Amino acid sequence: MNPKPPKARRLAAKIGNQALKVDKGTVRVALKPREWLYVPLHKRALEFIEAGCKLRSAILTPNTVHLTFSRDVNEVEPRGWVAIDVNEDNVTLVTSDGEVKVHDLSRLKRAGYGYFAKRRAIQRMYRADRRVLGKALSRLSRNYQNLVSSELHRVSAAIAKLCRERGYGLIVEDLRGLRDNVNVKVKGFNPYSGKIQPMPVRSKELKRRLNNWWFKRFLSQLEYKAKWEGVKVKAVNPKGSSTTCPICGSKLKPYPNGQVACRSCSYYGDRHVTACLILLKTSDVTLRFGVERPPNVAVSPALTTRAG
Repeated sequence: MNPKPPKARRLAAKIGNQALKVDKGTVRVALKPREWLYVPLHKRALEFIEAGCKLRSAILTPNTVHLTFSRDVNEVEPRGWVAIDVNEDNVTLVTSDGEVKVHDLSRLKRAGYGYFAKRRAIQRMYRADRRVLGKALSRLSRNYQNLVSSELHRVSAAIAKLCRERGYGLIVEDLRGLRDNVNVKVKGFNPYSGKIQPMPVRSKELKRRLNNWWFKRFLSQLEYKAKWEGVKVKAVNPKGSSTTCPICGSKLKPYPNGQVACRSCSYYGDRHVTACLILLKTSDVTLRFGVERPPNVAVSPALTTRAG
């Protein structure tokens, strides 16, 4: 038996800031005593340096250099709040002054379904050639991930910019444990193996959809961009946010096209906007449910509608 020597497929080296120095539009990386590697800086990196950011580390690959910067920021006390509701095909936000914005991400949802279908087709087409199969799947995955990263960066940057310019704080949903809940298993009888074993509770299609959902990556991007701008970020448990009436707190009845209505107070509106209104109520104790509530965005006529 002749074992094959190991091969490093993804070469990368992480360099600490002690071995890095910015010099005349380049970053100098110490390789050996009196031997350096000079890498020209991108204009975006130069903007960070001119703004007083500190170079913390660098990751070198055969084709790219990734730089990490840090800076000290003072968290500003917000003059208002922006509540974010993250969904599979859009990101809805409502500000405390009554503005509603919907960032359409249906392209990513369609791309997710297309990615799954193309992956299955490629697996069938090249099932006899593992080398070609690996390359084809790698190219498909890279294109899909690049699309997702680009779209999420665009939306998260726009929201962080809005918060910075208007002095708003950010209220996001705490979605930790969502995937664990989707992938939960309970012991049951497997008719194929004839054994008692852990069996999935959710359907295969639902698990594929939610495990392929990009919510965690988006919230991570949004949080670090907001904190970079000194925006205060607060994570709130979203349980019941889209099924609770923002006026009286009663249970909402769902209707087609994402609409909800309250039988107690005749509230009618979009369920994503409703979720944002409920999240906005957590920004101040005076916005909680109650008869003596002050007039504010949570009950603004621009965002809530009474039927009839």
